[in-house]
Amino acid sequence: CVVGGCNATFASQGGLARHVPTHFSTQNSSKLSSQTKVKEESPSKAGINKRRKLKSKRRRSLPRPHDFFDAQTMDAIRHRAICLNLATHIESQGKGHSVVFH
Repeated sequence: CVVGGCNATFASQGGLARHVPTHFSTQNSSKLSSQTKVKEESPSKAGINKRRKLKSKRRRSLPRPHDFFDAQTMDAIRHRAICLNLATHIESQGKGHSVVFH
């Protein structure tokens, strides 16, 4: 949330757009104050909810495995390794498929 003091997070722009006006409307101000009282009365529930949010954030933030080296990229790397071998006389094994540095 972009409003100061509010730590709400949203997965979509639409969710944020629906949430922000609640900070400024007079109808919802009484609802928000009653919600904060409930949170103040039960700190254990707030702690549990915070832990749940952190767990779900950790799950969502794991990187997805992607292979960024396609066949064309590997051919370019192999070609440059062979050129490096020829220019510097480094011993390599595997005809460009692997390089061993000693």
